[in-house]
Amino acid sequence: SRQDVEEGIVHWEFSTPYLIAHSKDGYCQHLDREKKCCSVYTHRPLPCRGYDCRNDKRIWLDFENGVI
Repeated sequence: SRQDVEEGIVHWEFSTPYLIAHSKDGYCQHLDREKKCCSVYTHRPLPCRGYDCRNDKRIWLDFENGVI
């Protein structure tokens, strides 16, 4: 939301307003690399809240059996 951006909680790519900011390596800017989790999880934007990775073949070979 505009409020999230103004508060500095969530970082966006302003040249592509519907895309959350990514680091140079392509990962989400909000990834806490040490903890391996989202650093803004409690304030995550709507697209992140609606995302379901269970069928994302970039992540899972077999979600049901836990094969990444």
